[in-house]
Amino acid sequence: MGWLRNFRERMNPPKPAEVARASVEAINSRNWQQLADLLSVDFYFLDGPGYRIDGKDRYLVAIRDLIAEAGDFHLEIDDIEIEDGVVIMRGRSHASSHSHRTAAIWRLLVVDGKIAYLHNFRANSNTRLYKFATKGP
Repeated sequence: MGWLRNFRERMNPPKPAEVARASVEAINSRNWQQLADLLSVDFYFLDGPGYRIDGKDRYLVAIRDLIAEAGDFHLEIDDIEIEDGVVIMRGRSHASSHSHRTAAIWRLLVVDGKIAYLHNFRANSNTRLYKFATKGP
């Protein structure tokens, strides 16, 4: 009956804000398969200065390596809104290491229940996710 579930999901995809929250929960719980399932095939990540990570596999390697460096890293969301079909989340990243702690805004485009892109704007962190992606596939 997997085809029926897939059909229902295509007919009633999750709301973009739900997908955004689920991606944060996946990162915070270190559920990499859940996070992978939320990303589109052509997913890309872009940070404020313009560093880009193309592909969900490279992004997953980067986020896992970031968390390996800052083991207690987690995200906290204060506010989620939808603007012109784009999810905007405001919050912060937390970790005992000061270099991984900062206020942030994330912009996500969710299409058919999958995150097509994630833009990350951080207030004061020098740690760039891009540096971890260079280790990936």
